Amino acid sequence: MRCSLAILRREINTMYIIFLLSVICLYKIEFISLFSYIYTLTVFLLINSFLDKSKQYTNIINFHFYLFCCITIYLIQLYIMPNYLGLTGPENGIGTDDVRYYYQLSDHPLPFEPSVIVDSFYPYCSFLKILYPFSILSPLNILIPNLLGIAFLPYFINKISVQYLGDEKVGSLAEKLMLFCPFTISVGVILMRDIWIATFLIIALYNFLRKNYLLFIVFVFGILYIRFGSVAFLVSALFVLFKNYLYPKFVNPIQGKIVYMILLFLFAVIFIFSFPVFVSLSNGKLEESLFREGFASILMRLDEDATLLKIMALPKYLSIPLLSLFFLFSPFMSFKFYTLGYFNIRTILATTISPIMLIFCWKYILISFFASLKKSKIYDISLIVILFAICLGTISLQARHKTILMPFLYIMTAYGYYNRYLVSKAVRIICSLFTFCFFILQLYFILR
Repeated sequence: MRCSLAILRREINTMYIIFLLSVICLYKIEFISLFSYIYTLTVFLLINSFLDKSKQYTNIINFHFYLFCCITIYLIQLYIMPNYLGLTGPENGIGTDDVRYYYQLSDHPLPFEPSVIVDSFYPYCSFLKILYPFSILSPLNILIPNLLGIAFLPYFINKISVQYLGDEKVGSLAEKLMLFCPFTISVGVILMRDIWIATFLIIALYNFLRKNYLLFIVFVFGILYIRFGSVAFLVSALFVLFKNYLYPKFVNPIQGKIVYMILLFLFAVIFIFSFPVFVSLSNGKLEESLFREGFASILMRLDEDATLLKIMALPKYLSIPLLSLFFLFSPFMSFKFYTLGYFNIRTILATTISPIMLIFCWKYILISFFASLKKSKIYDISLIVILFAICLGTISLQARHKTILMPFLYIMTAYGYYNRYLVSKAVRIICSLFTFCFFILQLYFILR
């Protein structure tokens, strides 16, 4: 009893200190963002109250960790490019789409214009206006509410790991890896929608596994609204998980597999024949979002010698598997700290720190792949990783979209770490050698 009271007192004191530091920090940086913080914290605590009591304190710590990451990146960008108000900078250069989003969200004139001005509101901007229905006078005003998109992601990674794999140790390690993932931090604490898609997908799958279909449908519509094309990732994951519901319906496992393959075939046929209709209804936007020809032209303008372009130029039977492998193993290591002469903190996180972290993960990810060959519990997660890599290499082709794959890689890392003895010693050595060779190969390309 005394021990529990001592822990509770320590947690309360910690939260008080964190809250005080947040208030002082925001007061010094930008007084008007204090309201955003108090509003966002209120919404966060309301959502948090519906989740596991044992995890509520951890979730509060996680939220503030992301808050301080957000403030740090914001201040660095504000110092380096004051004309861009703490945003990432000019588009198609050092910056990204956050400039365009903030241009639509801001309630006062800005010292910059995005390269492409869209008359209609982006669905993501509309979503943020609903989430935060107040005046937006600086990027930090909306960056803080936007953190709700990443704040609960580690929690739900833990939940889906325990729900599917039945191992709390795996869930706990996957949660920690997700929290400190440099790649998702580089995308998730700026004004971008990618992390919302990843969180909504994880929550949708979690509720599908729990047969809570009402919440499942709500988050599916969330994905459709924010970025329609990302539903392809959800559909591919559902086809993997659906067989676990279908097979038990049949006494003979072979019958279940036949029915499953027939359903997959019918879905493919329906999609092929209905695709022209959907393209017509979307005024061609669906076709562009799937085949990404516009993105290829932008990439060519930025770097004609890009490895991605070389792979895309190959015949489809070569380019699709190679692009899938490219995105599975990306981001690749780089020690370039500057972009067009600007110090780029996000690039350091995504292409320096993240690949170093993944080097320590790949051994256990590969162990999980080998364990899945024995039809272990990780089999379906391995299939999801492969399908997501294929989606990234065909309908996505953008590095930041890998935020949707990272959670599953960390689940596999955690599973491989705690279940490494499911595979033979020879397999573990092979996985270690591959990881070492992959690391040396990346160093070679950097130092050559």
